[in-house]
Amino acid sequence: MDNRVYLFAGDSLVEGVYGESYVEGVFQALATNNPESEPRVINAGRSGDTVSALEARIGHLLQEYQPDWVILAVGTNDVWWPWLAGHSVGWRIGLAVRHMRTGQRATADLDQFAAAYRSLIDRCRRAGAP
Repeated sequence: MDNRVYLFAGDSLVEGVYGESYVEGVFQALATNNPESEPRVINAGRSGDTVSALEARIGHLLQEYQPDWVILAVGTNDVWWPWLAGHSVGWRIGLAVRHMRTGQRATADLDQFAAAYRSLIDRCRRAGAP
């Protein structure tokens, strides 16, 4: 019987902003493959999240849900935002406003990005979730 908690954390692709959420599909597959199970699937996707933004909120998510598994999918905005800002004044202004409002900024440097992602993985493992 599968009563585990699956925490999906990441950006809008996790949240399901652009169509059907694949997280719901995973839940359906888990429930269908073992009808007696009661898996708990948490969708903690947040549109616009960057690796550093998720790193800032992962501790709360791990504490609140105490997941058995964590599935991380984040980084699209870290790549996409700098590209957009480099090609459009409107995006450059919009991202500057977003940064002022939320403090959120893309982690465009590959070494910093890798370190932040490793930190996310390490924190999940320390919390007991592969």
